[in-house]
Amino acid sequence: MLVLAIVLATLSTARGEEQLLLSARGASTRRLFLGAASEAALCALIGALLALAGLAPSVGIGANALLVAGGAVVFPAVVAAFLTSRVARSRAQSRPGAARSDAGMRTLPALLVPALIALALAALSGWQLLATGSIIRADGTPDALAAAAPALMIIAASTLVPVLAVPLAALAERLLRRTRGIAPILPLRQIARRIGGTAVAVLCLALAAASVALAIAAPVAADAAAQRTRLAALGGDVRMIADEGLDVSAADAAKVVGVTSAAEILRTPLAIGADTVDLIAGPPEALGLTAPIESGSANVVGAEITRSLADRLGAQVGTVFTAQVRFAARPIPLEVARIVDALPGVGTEWGVAADPQRLRAAGIVLAPDELWLNSADPAATAAQLRTQATHPVRIVTDAQVSAAPVTSVAVTVLTAGALIAAVLGVSGFFAASSALARTRREEPLVLRALGLRRSQQRVLRVGETSGVAAYALIAGAALGVAVASAVLPVLLGVSA
Repeated sequence: MLVLAIVLATLSTARGEEQLLLSARGASTRRLFLGAASEAALCALIGALLALAGLAPSVGIGANALLVAGGAVVFPAVVAAFLTSRVARSRAQSRPGAARSDAGMRTLPALLVPALIALALAALSGWQLLATGSIIRADGTPDALAAAAPALMIIAASTLVPVLAVPLAALAERLLRRTRGIAPILPLRQIARRIGGTAVAVLCLALAAASVALAIAAPVAADAAAQRTRLAALGGDVRMIADEGLDVSAADAAKVVGVTSAAEILRTPLAIGADTVDLIAGPPEALGLTAPIESGSANVVGAEITRSLADRLGAQVGTVFTAQVRFAARPIPLEVARIVDALPGVGTEWGVAADPQRLRAAGIVLAPDELWLNSADPAATAAQLRTQATHPVRIVTDAQVSAAPVTSVAVTVLTAGALIAAVLGVSGFFAASSALARTRREEPLVLRALGLRRSQQRVLRVGETSGVAAYALIAGAALGVAVASAVLPVLLGVSA
């Protein structure tokens, strides 16, 4: 909508002379803006019909699709009518020489106002998403404000790119002022003092670059969400649960074709007051421990607990509490050595990880009841483990808990929307650049009088446009990556 409004504004400005001629021939302002509205509505209607035709064979056409299509037709018609009437009135009231094209730094406040509005909206939406950690409300309905966070944050970040272009160009001009020749100075001065049209071009291309960065980052974030889901549910690629005790050791499982690692894990309920949490114990590499779990006393078992459990207990690093393991004669003291967001096989739920040797020293002697395996072929490994087991077991693989069926759809839709936004942004950049060139028709005569040949002027224009495009692309891409890093893990992690 933002880029389409920019394109419509550029089109209405480009047709200013045509509107002035029609007005001189007796056309009323009402007739002019009705004609512009009809033209914009017709073009939008063609696009809406094509969109509905694409939706019909895939997901069907519902009431929401019809409402969105209607809005897509009405919006450009209203904007085109408003801009046409505005341009017609301004041209009718203008006087020759009343305005200067190099308005200078006075355009900076005009850029700051929409940038601050966009930042406020993005901050509200981003706070809603990060505070709740979900785009789904408790009743299962979508939270539109949280779901709009990626788009609003990209728009807000992109509005800062043209705002920063003014002081950056002015600073570069000041640094290069002592150099000889007009080439390095003139393009920077044009950007610093005539940012009005350039700001639109920079904004459009920054939006395009940020959208492409978001589209590229989406599959990476989806893979990370899938890995978190797999680790939280399985602890590896295959998880074998034996309620009656393991009859397949980790050494035997490691000989299965495709298995790259295997670990025996103890998983048992742990009573802490009135709450019951999961206790897991096993090799440090299987539990994802970067360092041994130590405690401040030989009689206390060091533990790594999830953040949700720490919040429940009001615990912090160094806190000591007692817990009761089933079938144990007495409770054991546990000291919080580390607090983590999630534990393998437990996820973000209440969980405690401990060293099995320290548990045995504390009198907790329980046999492992799970096998966590990493395998190049989880399905084949699961089938072979079933044939080796002599007692009833449950075997869970990545295919049964994978988030791919959900995140793949989200990534596809997000990528398609981002790429469409990028195409619109590039179109807006060319439209704004074309409009800017038309407003500077008197410049070649001045430069010619200063001794610059047409080829030199062409080099200056190409250099200015290339510099603006490079700045917008680099800044937009960097901001797009930052936005993707902030919101996509939450957005796709919830889906996982």
